[in-house]
Amino acid sequence: MDYFNETERAGQLRFRDKRDKMFKPLVDRAIRWGVTPNQMSAIGIVLLLAGAACPREYYPLMMIVVSLYVVTDGLDGCMARVLNKTSEGGSLVDIVADQAGPVIIPAAATIHLQSVPSLAVLFASSYLIFIGLFLYAAETHIPLKRTFYRVKYLLYIFYALSFIINYDLLSWFMGLFSIYYVVSLIVVLKTIYDFYSDER
Repeated sequence: MDYFNETERAGQLRFRDKRDKMFKPLVDRAIRWGVTPNQMSAIGIVLLLAGAACPREYYPLMMIVVSLYVVTDGLDGCMARVLNKTSEGGSLVDIVADQAGPVIIPAAATIHLQSVPSLAVLFASSYLIFIGLFLYAAETHIPLKRTFYRVKYLLYIFYALSFIINYDLLSWFMGLFSIYYVVSLIVVLKTIYDFYSDER
């Protein structure tokens, strides 16, 4: 289970293989400690929530904790492959953990950076609806030819930069990519609709 189309999958697999190689020592250590892939996903969500709950004045600690969440994002899938425990259920847990960031970080930004709440809601909701539709299309083998961009890592970078320069860059980021994801989800929804219309 994934949310990449055939055009994107080859590049994603190359990225995944490089990431797995880089994280192999950490994965081996976690396995020796008895950590399972799903537990690693759960640890990541706890780290994300802890980072979001940090007071603004502790933003260096917040950035460290959120960075650890990003690391766990790469470890859980790698662990499942090393242990040969990949499954549809595990993939779903991994996707939920991976996509928690684009929901929690915009919410945290409204508190930490006084980001525009309406943009945070629009960005998080349009992003999640897009991911949900894309996942549905991938699982039902509805071809999506375009390449689509997932900007969760850029979101984390702009979040960190906003603290460093003491200026809310995230509202601008969320406003721009809200437009992108609203348009993208409409494109994906139309593709799904046309696919079923053509089957009649």
